[in-house]
Amino acid sequence: MIKSPLRWAGSKANVMPELNKYLKPSERLVDLFVGGGTVFLNTNYTRYTLCDSNFMLMNFYRELTTNTDIFIDHAKFIFNDYGDEASYYAFRNQYRLLCTSLETYGKGDKGAAALLFLYLNRHCYGGVYRCNEKGEFNMAYSKVGKARFPEKELRLFAEKAKDTHATFLVGDFRQALSVVTGRLFTQHESLIIYADPPYFPMEGRKSFNKYGGKPFSKADHEELNNILIGTAEYFGSQIVLSNSDTKDTREAYTGFEFFPVETLRKLAPKTREKVKELIGIPLPF
Repeated sequence: MIKSPLRWAGSKANVMPELNKYLKPSERLVDLFVGGGTVFLNTNYTRYTLCDSNFMLMNFYRELTTNTDIFIDHAKFIFNDYGDEASYYAFRNQYRLLCTSLETYGKGDKGAAALLFLYLNRHCYGGVYRCNEKGEFNMAYSKVGKARFPEKELRLFAEKAKDTHATFLVGDFRQALSVVTGRLFTQHESLIIYADPPYFPMEGRKSFNKYGGKPFSKADHEELNNILIGTAEYFGSQIVLSNSDTKDTREAYTGFEFFPVETLRKLAPKTREKVKELIGIPLPF
């Protein structure tokens, strides 16, 4: 298993053996909610389109892939010399300013933003990317000792992205699928679409379901179902979906046949528990 360079909630590492049974051969994999990139790193397609609504996540991937050696050298320096709590909060403030500048005005140092993204991800509590109501990254410092610098994982990601000419697309699933269907019209390329949207909460549990800074509603899930099924029906594209094993999932994704899988999830800092998830493929037309 190739690990992501990021600590990212919802990693598919534990379900990849099952997931790979449904990710059939094709020229290109389109990952609509790439997150930590575990599916990208542990599949073998010729080309990839990696999508996410998180601008700063995609900026990190682009900068790492484009300027790999410089990025790693600079990141290693700040990891080695600035791992303390005071530095963390100083960097978090700098990162917030860069986010505002880049996302609102399209101006700012993208390389510095990518470095700070990685630093904050590896030093924050729980490795969770969460923002306050103002859209500012607000995770606290993790007091668990010096963060490990993931040089091997960074290089593996960058090498694979270069080798497969990976495309990084910023946008929600509607925008991403619009680009994808345009490619199908013009290039007649065989592709498989993988969708791993924010999970419906399991009964009696809370779930982090923000997407692009906004809650991902049941109506969003239903719209995603309709667009995916329409894409599969019109173009004959292969589609694979992941989500929690809940009544809401089955009600929202009426166009899918589901297969349950069991995995371990981190439900608290020191607690892992077996949970059931679903892998879905479109029902026959």
